[in-house]
Amino acid sequence: MSLVLLGYYHGCASIIKYFTRSISLPVGLDAELAEAAEAEGTTVGTLLADAAAHALQIRRGLRAVEDWMRETGVTFSAGEIAEVDALLDSAGVGDVATLAARLVS
Repeated sequence: MSLVLLGYYHGCASIIKYFTRSISLPVGLDAELAEAAEAEGTTVGTLLADAAAHALQIRRGLRAVEDWMRETGVTFSAGEIAEVDALLDSAGVGDVATLAARLVS
């Protein structure tokens, strides 16, 4: 179901479109999202939309790197990927095993 609202912000009227979707979340994740939303003064829906947009942006970036590697013939060794993985882990980025598997030839 699509919902269209007329928004008015700082003197500008605009059409804002939202799509309503029902999803299931693990209980712990839902509770953590609710706490985070409250702390940030936003909604769980907004947090999820922002996270989804960010995840899709990362996927587009990974596809661009894969395309570039294919076009240029450049590949990364397992050692190079391990070095970057350690750097990202130390920065708190998290698990990039999927990235490593995709980039190592």
